[in-house]
Amino acid sequence: MHSSRTSDPPGVVRPTPHDHREPTLTTTPSDPTGNFRHALLLQQLTDELNATEDFDSAATLVDLVLEPGDGLLDTLADFFEAAGAKVRESEHDDAFDLEAELNAAATHTRSLGEDLHTATVRMRALTPPPAPPELPATLPAAPAPVPPRPATAHTR
Repeated sequence: MHSSRTSDPPGVVRPTPHDHREPTLTTTPSDPTGNFRHALLLQQLTDELNATEDFDSAATLVDLVLEPGDGLLDTLADFFEAAGAKVRESEHDDAFDLEAELNAAATHTRSLGEDLHTATVRMRALTPPPAPPELPATLPAAPAPVPPRPATAHTR
């Protein structure tokens, strides 16, 4: 089910929280052509993170960014590497330096992921332990003692 929030720019319909389907994106006042729709997807993830009510849910969303190989940081690093490879196709004087800068961006992005590799586990650990069960205000009365049996005389 999709919803639209009053804080959304006109034309953006977002999935409900924890619905990871791509939102229906059209245009926004600052992006009338819809060129930055991918940034809106990351903004949706940020909005979901801000709306979480516990650290476990937040960690699940952070994992979407930090997961080695499949997370957004590694994918962004791949993007910078691909851009560097594309630049390499040029014979322009600036291509060599630009390729180096894009590859450095890829390296820094991967390094950021490595620096934060324990963030998800650490975030989950912030969840307070469950509260112990509440004891009744008064203890129940002890059962009445069982009266001793009268002694009977044994006859042989």
